[in-house]
Amino acid sequence: MAQYLSPGVYVEEKPSGAKPIEGVGTSTGAFVGIAEKGPMGKAEFIANWTQFVNKFGGFISNGDLAFAVNQFFNHGGTACYVVRTCHYENITKPNSKTSTSSVGTLKDDETSPGPSMGILATSDGEWGNNISVEVREASDPKLQATESSPVTGFKLVVNYGGEKEVEIFDDLTMDNVIEKVTDVSNYIKIILDSWVDGDEKTSSGKIPKIGTKDSPVSLTLSKGSDGLSLTAAGTLMDNETPQGPSTRVTAARGGAWGNDISVDAQAGTGTGTFKLIVKSGTVTVREFDNLTIANAETIINGNNDYIKVEKDKWFEDGTEITGSGKIPKAGETLKLEGGENGTGAIIPSDFIGDESAQNGLHAFDVVDDINIVAIPDATGFGGLRDVIIQAMKYCENRKDCFYIADPPDNLDPTTAAGFRQGTVAPYTGSAFNNSYGALYYPWVKISHPITGKTVSLPPSGTVAGIYAHTDSVRGVHKSPAGITEGKLSVSGIERIITKSEHDGLNPIGINVIRSFPTSGICIWGTRTLSADPEWRYLNIRRLFLFLEESIDKGSQWVVFEPNSPALWGSVKRNLTAFLLRVWRDGALFGSTPEEAFFVSK
Repeated sequence: MAQYLSPGVYVEEKPSGAKPIEGVGTSTGAFVGIAEKGPMGKAEFIANWTQFVNKFGGFISNGDLAFAVNQFFNHGGTACYVVRTCHYENITKPNSKTSTSSVGTLKDDETSPGPSMGILATSDGEWGNNISVEVREASDPKLQATESSPVTGFKLVVNYGGEKEVEIFDDLTMDNVIEKVTDVSNYIKIILDSWVDGDEKTSSGKIPKIGTKDSPVSLTLSKGSDGLSLTAAGTLMDNETPQGPSTRVTAARGGAWGNDISVDAQAGTGTGTFKLIVKSGTVTVREFDNLTIANAETIINGNNDYIKVEKDKWFEDGTEITGSGKIPKAGETLKLEGGENGTGAIIPSDFIGDESAQNGLHAFDVVDDINIVAIPDATGFGGLRDVIIQAMKYCENRKDCFYIADPPDNLDPTTAAGFRQGTVAPYTGSAFNNSYGALYYPWVKISHPITGKTVSLPPSGTVAGIYAHTDSVRGVHKSPAGITEGKLSVSGIERIITKSEHDGLNPIGINVIRSFPTSGICIWGTRTLSADPEWRYLNIRRLFLFLEESIDKGSQWVVFEPNSPALWGSVKRNLTAFLLRVWRDGALFGSTPEEAFFVSK
């Protein structure tokens, strides 16, 4: 209570009791997929297409993520979060990702050259194999060699692909190179402590050997992997009777190169130990001695560019194998096999991720304001139905976002219906039944922004942009479909759907993208994948997501207030004012507020 101890005029603030409820956003996109570069398994905020290219790279042949985000912004999207993914050997462990950064080592100019510094690409992926670095003389005369003092500084010039001098870092020393390069560069980072390039290396502390502009010392990075290819592997057996699986050996990264790797198991120098001799073709590239089952992973994994080992549990052809705990049989040679270039390693869990590891779709767990979710690259791999079911369940559990599902490409209407219902091979399974997702068919066609050739794309990125645009100009209650809000700026669709074909798809919840002679290409459906008639239409589901989240966030102030009639009166006034505004926007049906909604204790 205020105290008035002397004559005067006193002004006090009195709360009105009204705490207006603000509507939450509904148009922020959330994409998971395969990108050229960028952080792996982390949600990054993207405000425009230029920002996406700088962070995740451009269009690639083995991924649709860039196309989807580009279409999202082209069709009215204003902001989104993006998660890059790859294959994880164990989805619950973020460090088990199979992608790797490109690496190279600059040598010093000593009589017996040693490693001066490691150069790594700023993010994982094969894109880093296009990076080359030149070492030149520093511009500052104080850092150049004189008759009385040796050279103490240098210049690094970064080239990328066919682009020369994309970055130049001048007047570098061993003391400032981290600050001047790693903290600034979009392409490389410098490592001085320890790094793996063939084997583990540590900096000599000497500056790298310097060339000239006409004859520079040049280094091209290598060994970068996108983590999408199948990894060559094999299992060393123990010497028990009968034999059991001792140790799983895999190539250090995916790809067919790993099929050239073989491992000889021999008795180790120490009692009860073993030795592994690693060969590439016929050339011995590494030896690991005095290994035990307990220390093999620590000594080998992450300390070479050729193999990794697993002693406890691993999967072979989908079956979980448990290691015997015994050392491998001496005298055995294991040739790794099964490595393939391409994208065959990706499985559904790589897109969905794991809650504890917060990768894949679960990388959005720490992001509060996502609304429209899409995984456009899921169509290129096995298990698409699993991805759709788990993604819709993720949205249902969050209760603040909605999933846009893509079908496989080149489906005829009958097969598209079978895909939705799970009745046609190879898409058999339970029918989709969830109000937190919608399916769009067929794929759309655009002119490739670089080559000009016509390419087919999953529709989710384009549709997500339409959602965002409709929300901003009409409101979340408006169906994102029709000849105005639903008109697509694409060059074509994969298949022209007739009226009679549409009649068979719409009732089962497939939102068809139609091509009309006068209206162009438009979204001509607005249904969820729910079997519940109450949640048949996606604008109704998304409107209630908006209402529920807005009321939830706008009412948090009441949690520790005294439970009194005054509190309930204040809550009722706030809710009524909010819903009245929503009704006036045309989102709630009824000619009067009383017909549209009511608020009760």
